[in-house]
Amino acid sequence: MRKRDTDYYLIVLAILLFLGGLLMMAYDYKFSASAVRKFEQKLPPQVSFNYGQCGEDPLTYCFEGGAYDPDGGDILFMTWDLGDGRIASSLYNHIEHHYKKAGTYTVTLRCIDDENTMSSYSKTIHVG
Repeated sequence: MRKRDTDYYLIVLAILLFLGGLLMMAYDYKFSASAVRKFEQKLPPQVSFNYGQCGEDPLTYCFEGGAYDPDGGDILFMTWDLGDGRIASSLYNHIEHHYKKAGTYTVTLRCIDDENTMSSYSKTIHVG
């Protein structure tokens, strides 16, 4: 083998090693970035509500709910389970409900955010 051939092979080998190193770095970066995205924890919305009797009727209650997404996203849907078999969905935080009879009810507010994570908050209320 001549000196010139050896130099040529060494140059080709160096280029191949360099390109292989770049490919390995790119693959490692892609894997690391996707692994981080895969294991990012999506935080559920924070939900709460207050309630009280509305007006003169002891069986009519008003509920004022609130929710926010700690990830900075949007709340897409809010659903009220009023404890008496009635489900109400609302784009508004405020609803009014008339119970048919006095009693103890568990009211639950559920929210879903734009990352499809759900959270709920419940309170037991005494009506009448």
